[in-house]
Amino acid sequence: MYRTTVIQAKNSSRVMNEISTENEKRQYENELSKVFNDTKDQRSRLASFFIYEDKIVDFIEKVEGIGLDSNTILTLSSINADDLNSLKSGSMGFVKAHITANGSWSNIMRALILIENLPYSLSLNNIRIDSSTSADIPSGKEANAGKWNLSLDMKVIMMK
Repeated sequence: MYRTTVIQAKNSSRVMNEISTENEKRQYENELSKVFNDTKDQRSRLASFFIYEDKIVDFIEKVEGIGLDSNTILTLSSINADDLNSLKSGSMGFVKAHITANGSWSNIMRALILIENLPYSLSLNNIRIDSSTSADIPSGKEANAGKWNLSLDMKVIMMK
């Protein structure tokens, strides 16, 4: 009789553990479902933080438009995009560019803020702001374009 009681107790303990584990799994699934539903809007916005391979020209035009918006002479150079042709859809790479701008202090700061706030996942490196001399201003541009130079490297995530 004692042996039967011990076996039943072990079986009961095992069943209780299984029930507890199953309840924890269900609770975890419910929490994941809640997070999934609560982040629906955020996840839909996520795609807008990347440049898609066929939208690189739109990105370049947006960056060049910062020169007009900030009243600076902005030059976008050394544009280099990773080759994603041999990769499957959804693969990621980078678009790298070097940006220079000339203008007044306030306009250079406005340009930098606009670049930082582009609606993409980007990183800025080698940011340099210094005073310019008349030799620094590109030929054919207004001689009084400004007293400051901005130079930076930009790296933006691109998706195929």
